[in-house]
Amino acid sequence: MTQKEHRQIKLWQYELQLTFQTTNLHIIGAWRLTDDNAVEVHRKQAKRLGGPVFHSWFPTDALTGRTTVVQMLSGQMPPIDWRNFLFPVGSMDIPKKLNSNHFICCSLAVGISGTADLTSGTWRVPEHMSSLVSIENRTKDDCRMTYVVRQSDQVIPIAVVEFTIGFPT
Repeated sequence: MTQKEHRQIKLWQYELQLTFQTTNLHIIGAWRLTDDNAVEVHRKQAKRLGGPVFHSWFPTDALTGRTTVVQMLSGQMPPIDWRNFLFPVGSMDIPKKLNSNHFICCSLAVGISGTADLTSGTWRVPEHMSSLVSIENRTKDDCRMTYVVRQSDQVIPIAVVEFTIGFPT
């Protein structure tokens, strides 16, 4: 592992620790799904859309029926319509029950966002916006937001990580 790869894994671990509000989270495996060139193209797209890039971490379980961890790690991930996903950004509770402790990190080019209640499960991003954001179900101390994107190409999967809560064995 190169020093650059080691720093990247430490950065992802730090992001996850902030997301789950614990220093007791440790990455025990990490796999990059895209290269630096794709990330740079994505950043340029975000700039054209007039907004920031956010990372969204969510369990790979959320992709059940669309792809598997094996497909992702072997470079055979089928195209996914990311417009149908709710992307959590910011703080989250540690999931109580998961089929696996693999999480995917997606980079979101959110562009110009409007606010919306996304709890209904149906939404439409207006043509003059690139995404919608919901700040429903927040407590006063968290920084939790949920995004949906207008176009699927506003999302690129960056990495899959496996982590443990507690001390790694």
